[in-house]
Amino acid sequence: MTLGFFRLLAMLFACVSFTSGVCAEERPRLTRVDVELTGEDPWLRFEIHSLAKGVNHEVPMYACGNPCRVLLPRGKYRVSVTGSPEQAAGSREIDVTADGSWLFSLHDRGAAAGVWGRF
Repeated sequence: MTLGFFRLLAMLFACVSFTSGVCAEERPRLTRVDVELTGEDPWLRFEIHSLAKGVNHEVPMYACGNPCRVLLPRGKYRVSVTGSPEQAAGSREIDVTADGSWLFSLHDRGAAAGVWGRF
């Protein structure tokens, strides 16, 4: 067996994806961060929409109840929030850069738009 044969074997074992031909060393890592969405109202429902280019912004990535804990890639997202029938629905854009928690609250119908904060 020659040295060239062993190099070829090493290259084949180093490649993770045979369909794309991208080796593990060349593939960018997609890191995800821990995101928690909460609120005082147990009726809150969250829909998380990615705002990344090339993604359908109308289809939610996740839909979950309160509390909602998901792993998301870093980026910008729109969180749509609904609650009980007496509350006005709302949405908020968040920028996920690291692990974090967002506290959401909704006003009663007829009042101003919902108030959100990050803690």
